[in-house]
Amino acid sequence: RSSPKTMTLSSSFSSPSSSSSSTTTPNSSSSSSSSSSSTNTTTFSSFLVPLCVFLVSLLLIETAAAQSDWDRCPSVTFTEIDSSIVGYLDHDTEVSVMLTYDGSVLRSADGGRTWEQQTSQMENLDSPPSPPLIRTFAGPVAMYQAASDTGVIYFMGNSGYFWVTENGGETYTFQALPFEMVALVLHPVNPGWIMAHHYADCCVSNSCEDLCYLHLSLSKDFGETWERNVVTNVPRGSRPTWGSAGIGEVPEEQFICVTDQGVVKTTDLFATEEVIVPGGRELIYQGGALLVAVITNEIELVASYDEGITLTTARFPVSGEDSAITSLYFLDFDDGTVFVGVKRASNFYNDMELYESDLLGNDFTLVFRGLVGTTYGTDFSSIEGLDGVYIANIRSPNSSAYQTHITYDKGGVWDHIDPPTSEPQCDGCSLNLFGTVSSSRVDWESRETAPGVIVGMGLVSSSLSPSTDALRASSLFVSQDAGETWYRSMNGFDHFEISHYAALLVATSSSSPENNYYNDGVLSYSSDVGISWDHCDFTLTSNDTNSTSTPQYEIFGIYTESYASGPRSVLNRQYAWLELVDIRFNQRYFVHIGLDFVERDCTEDDYESFSPSGCILGARTTYKRQIPTVNCVPDPDVLGVESVEPCPCSRADYYCTYCFIENEETLECEPDLEDDICILYFGVDDCEGETVEGPVAYRKITSSQCDGSVDELGGTTTISCPATTPTPTPTTSTSPNPVSTEPASEGPWLWLIPLLIGIALLIIIILLVVCLIQKKKKMNEVDRESVVAMKEKSKGKFAKMENEGDDE
Repeated sequence: RSSPKTMTLSSSFSSPSSSSSSTTTPNSSSSSSSSSSSTNTTTFSSFLVPLCVFLVSLLLIETAAAQSDWDRCPSVTFTEIDSSIVGYLDHDTEVSVMLTYDGSVLRSADGGRTWEQQTSQMENLDSPPSPPLIRTFAGPVAMYQAASDTGVIYFMGNSGYFWVTENGGETYTFQALPFEMVALVLHPVNPGWIMAHHYADCCVSNSCEDLCYLHLSLSKDFGETWERNVVTNVPRGSRPTWGSAGIGEVPEEQFICVTDQGVVKTTDLFATEEVIVPGGRELIYQGGALLVAVITNEIELVASYDEGITLTTARFPVSGEDSAITSLYFLDFDDGTVFVGVKRASNFYNDMELYESDLLGNDFTLVFRGLVGTTYGTDFSSIEGLDGVYIANIRSPNSSAYQTHITYDKGGVWDHIDPPTSEPQCDGCSLNLFGTVSSSRVDWESRETAPGVIVGMGLVSSSLSPSTDALRASSLFVSQDAGETWYRSMNGFDHFEISHYAALLVATSSSSPENNYYNDGVLSYSSDVGISWDHCDFTLTSNDTNSTSTPQYEIFGIYTESYASGPRSVLNRQYAWLELVDIRFNQRYFVHIGLDFVERDCTEDDYESFSPSGCILGARTTYKRQIPTVNCVPDPDVLGVESVEPCPCSRADYYCTYCFIENEETLECEPDLEDDICILYFGVDDCEGETVEGPVAYRKITSSQCDGSVDELGGTTTISCPATTPTPTPTTSTSPNPVSTEPASEGPWLWLIPLLIGIALLIIIILLVVCLIQKKKKMNEVDRESVVAMKEKSKGKFAKMENEGDDE
């Protein structure tokens, strides 16, 4: 791990266009043409001269255009790194720390332009572990930044190696701990409090009588001293959490985790503890919501919205032979509304069901089936900066194809995304976007600081299949009005990122099939939300395009300031970082590209009031945002919600309640009488009358701010009892020739029809065969007669030749 090699290139950084070979001038062409006395050559020369002038002019224009692109990309800094980047953290606007896959730690004090290796500052970084525990690699494998102090960064290594800096990397403290760490859990308020997730001693010595559990050890002084094994028998893969410890009225010493007994909670750092969910095996905490999966014969969900004080068991309205829940996925929690993905034994591959509950209680309502999702993620996410707006990919039943849908009321109503008006229109076509699961690379992007701006990769089509060909044919689409309208920004690209305030959009283009569709080493960037693009070409760094020593790069990752955490996220600096690999020499670089052409603060004329068309969550909300196409540094205090005006309540402000499902055509909530649990719930399992008085079918969305109510959506419902199929009754017609609704009687002669048809076909085939045979015989006889005639003619000719010979 030698010191990183850094080189800075200015605007003289060469582009392929500037490395053109020598060209023939018009004078040389005219000179060669004048040496010929031929009229045709003179005519050809008179044509060649203007042609050469035209070609040289095009070359000069192309070179000038390429140079103008480089003028927009004036500062490029390469830093050699030993492997791919696995972590990047900001301490302040200038100081950043980076971790590579091979365990190198680098620090920058100038906003990421140049980097210094931290090997010499981090004691024992290159020393072999003593004694070795499970893994012998001694370098850091992960780093964690304290939420309450960005200067506090912990580095976790294998074999118990541990480092901490309390000042953003100026100094480090090293320890060789007597346990093998798996993960660290940092306190949300106290930066020096750490809970270390580590292997039990029997796991290290391979002497466990039962399962190899993990233990938790606690430090309250930045890792200097540890209280060993405050919790034991923690299943691997569980997610212990401090919750909201120290925030508001939540006790500072609260901690929640999973053990072999279930979910355990303490409010005094395990001086005392309580099993709050016996049998709990999976724990998820986010934004105040605590979800626990209880595994018995099938998976059940226990929910809490007050740090585990009040617990309720959720109800999911589906039953049957193949309906047992196999997996639960916590997707989103916002203002009392919880979205959960449910995977059942009967689900199609890579499919799950989306459920929501905004009662902070135990009833979950089915939103839709066919959500594209796997163990690693789902094509479902909220649009940042706008309350209640979500995008999801929904798969057609028993098909690999899916369509993209958007909702503006937290899932109350879902619609297709209208394609751009400038695109070729087709029946049933909509804009379909690739997501995390369907593309395995990109997702639609939005930013809290740029409400209404959405960027995604997709196609205008009736549906979309997650195939390589579809990915290669996709384009980049941008919306500036929360998905109401879209425009195509770029064709054929590999990856993209959007910065804060949507001030910078960067993308890499995909290359040709001859290059196995690797990206072509060109970074494209836009400062006007994809309306126009400039480019930086990293394919060559030498004027000699034929040189075997010339590096050729492929872009493996692109980042903007939104990738990092910390104070820099509030700035609007326009720069990008790349992770480049020299394809010829297998060398990896971290590249800083200076795109600092923003030189002024935003004025009042640089802001606009933005409001999505229609009402979102029962209100028309107006946001103050920076005009996306204006380059300036905004004032964060000016941005945000400007006004809220309630709208009259409508169907979009209501959910379907428990055991009611939405009719896809009428959008009305109807009782689900195909579900055994719901039939029992409605009390229509043993119906004697024709109808039953049922519960309310609609529930107003908790966070909806609409004014009034929809009268026809309130009150109880009347549910029809499940009935047997009635026997059809004949109806008489008033026409002169009445037509009975009874099916026509099948006479005994009907079976003769296929038999007669078969006999007729057989006769036709026999006649065809006989005709072919006769024709063949006739042709053979004609051929035979022709041969005999030719032989007789040849004999006569030969005899005549003999007579002529005798006469001579």
